[in-house]
Amino acid sequence: MSQLGMQMPGAQRSRKAQPNAYTAMMLGACVVLAVAVVLVGRSAVMVAPGGEMAKVLNLQDPKRIDLGKTN
Repeated sequence: MSQLGMQMPGAQRSRKAQPNAYTAMMLGACVVLAVAVVLVGRSAVMVAPGGEMAKVLNLQDPKRIDLGKTN
């Protein structure tokens, strides 16, 4: 009868899925990855020429070396 979605009168109730340790680890990993993205972005702003993060992605002239900010 359980194949049809019906339950016997004395049957135990089915339990809903509960978050477990793997769910907590997955959420923790997402938080750590988000923090890593923010830190990499802040570091890119510090070393980028002109202080713009997108300029880190631009290719430099091969005849000229520009390190941006040195401090």
